[in-house]
Amino acid sequence: MEQGLLHLYWGDGKGKTTAAMGLALRALGSGKRVVIIQFLKGGNSGEIPLLAQLGAEIYRGKAGQKFVFQMTPEEKAATRELQNQNLAAAIAQPADLLILDEAGSAEELDMVNVDLLKKAVLERPAGCECVLTAHTPPQWMLDAADYSTEMKCHRHPYQKGIKARKGDRILTPQHHLPADIERTSFHIITEELEMMGMTPPPEHEAVVKRVIHTTADFDYARNLHFTPRAVEQAVKALHAGAVIVTDTNMALAGITKPGLAKLGGTACCYMADPEVAAAAKRLAPPGPSQR
Repeated sequence: MEQGLLHLYWGDGKGKTTAAMGLALRALGSGKRVVIIQFLKGGNSGEIPLLAQLGAEIYRGKAGQKFVFQMTPEEKAATRELQNQNLAAAIAQPADLLILDEAGSAEELDMVNVDLLKKAVLERPAGCECVLTAHTPPQWMLDAADYSTEMKCHRHPYQKGIKARKGDRILTPQHHLPADIERTSFHIITEELEMMGMTPPPEHEAVVKRVIHTTADFDYARNLHFTPRAVEQAVKALHAGAVIVTDTNMALAGITKPGLAKLGGTACCYMADPEVAAAAKRLAPPGPSQR
């Protein structure tokens, strides 16, 4: 690690933190000094105690166990202050490897001082290797990275009902009925959120878990935002027989039509409707060549 390069693991796929912790283990095994900060992460994670036993300096946690979107302004301020304190303490330690886990999410959610974060990364001591993880990294991280690895989710065991386990992640037998797969998936999601120290509020829980189930992306637990009473108003609209208009046929196919019909509602998508296409063409503003 003599050159002090910058690694960036990002994207919607699983494995970003896993890759970062693997580098930490390799560095510790080589007698290197390792400093880790995990932004906005609480709860138990099996690798953390072991890495600490091996000599890693670790800074993590948040003020309370709420999602950022659930926090009051005071709680957000306290959480942001804790992240900044952890970051300042981490970069004050001598390190051969500095890991800033969830740095992208911390910046995206305004939970860290960006100037301090950039200083930690871009002005780190010569010879200090640095690792960043992010779901959607800001442009400066992409520009600065020597290694940029995008993790893309093409398939995930949650979608097959394969249960995640603490430690060795033993696999349970696969289910065959869709209802069994869905039930197991939601059970897994609940367990994982608890291990991450995250509990959605009751009014948002079903939506958050459904989005994670559909995408296999737990970052939505942090990044999904609701306007006040959004779920309540949506439920009222459905019970009033609302018409659901989707912008993709895939989303339309995912709506349970019999259940919607019982409420007197319908669902439709006009993206492939010839009349809509003709109207859009007719109403479109003229192009430069037509003016």
